[in-house]
Amino acid sequence: FVKRCSDKFVLNKKTFYFTGANNYYLHYLNTSITAEEVFSTCEKHGLNVMRTWAFMDKEYSYNDHGHYYTYYNNVTREIEVNEGVNGLQRIDEVISIAEKHGIRLILTLTNNWVDFGGLEQWVRDFGYDTHDAFFTVPEIKKSFKKYIKTLINRTNTITGKKYINDGTIFAWELGNELRAWGNGFQNQKPYDTTILTKWLDEMSTYIKYLDPNHMVSTGEEGFGLPKVESDNDIYFLDDGNDFRKNAALKNIDFATIHLYPNYWNFKDLVEDGIQYIVSHAEVAKKQLNKPIIMEEFGL
Repeated sequence: FVKRCSDKFVLNKKTFYFTGANNYYLHYLNTSITAEEVFSTCEKHGLNVMRTWAFMDKEYSYNDHGHYYTYYNNVTREIEVNEGVNGLQRIDEVISIAEKHGIRLILTLTNNWVDFGGLEQWVRDFGYDTHDAFFTVPEIKKSFKKYIKTLINRTNTITGKKYINDGTIFAWELGNELRAWGNGFQNQKPYDTTILTKWLDEMSTYIKYLDPNHMVSTGEEGFGLPKVESDNDIYFLDDGNDFRKNAALKNIDFATIHLYPNYWNFKDLVEDGIQYIVSHAEVAKKQLNKPIIMEEFGL
């Protein structure tokens, strides 16, 4: 297993350096063909970590391919898990092909956005209409923990390994770009940063309780980093994120950032982009003593 040791990743007592990529479609396209092509290309070019989705909700409005990992049971009022060939067996296949090519996986557990369902689908399923219901409503949190537990204890139908014992999994990631608002439901401003921080603390603690083998990350973009000399509101706490507090949580092993200069109204794409990377890297190293990964970037 890759582990964190201070501000470094370690594998077999040696510092683990990697080049990685982000891929959101492995879980729903033709898995065997797509994953084989993607991972063989990664191996050819020296990439050894891939970030990909470990969620797919049946009620997702563009789910025309028939694959889903979870669905809402109207009778039991519970989120049920699909462990069949059009469900979690697709993750089994992704993991097995990744292992064959020496690729380790960051598995992201939900989405802030509506793509592939995400947290707002769960909020809608349970009859709520605010984004932060996902982070605060006990029955939703209970169901999310059920899904987490199912994954951690799952035995891969191809490799025969339990996920908890599989070093191909680099880390569990609590969500993609979690914020206090999303595509649909909104919350009342000003957003309370403690809501997301408390949820991240609760869920990361739960994962570590079940699975001490794997690392855990937040999957956040890095918003909310006061004291940086910039008038760009991504450094403010306006989106309900507090990067420093979230990354500092005991059971969060490494910090994450994403970088989209054009979408974030950077005045100077290069200089502001460098400032964003450096300011977060300095916090991770000097204040938190943790590694940091830039998981996504684009212009």
